[in-house]
Amino acid sequence: MCGCAGKQPILKQRARATELDRQGAEFFYQGQYKKALTYFQKALRAYESIDHRQARELKESSKE
Repeated sequence: MCGCAGKQPILKQRARATELDRQGAEFFYQGQYKKALTYFQKALRAYESIDHRQARELKESSKE
């Protein structure tokens, strides 16, 4: 029951990361490579923050 509240922020962050990745691809196909790189880097940071949160939740739930 403790881990239920933590799922929503991760889902929102995943949606945000996916949208940033989509925007990066759009700029890439338009030939705006620097702008695309900026969006891809933002998406990567968002995805990495999700991985860290999920790992922390798993570690905490294993203690229970």
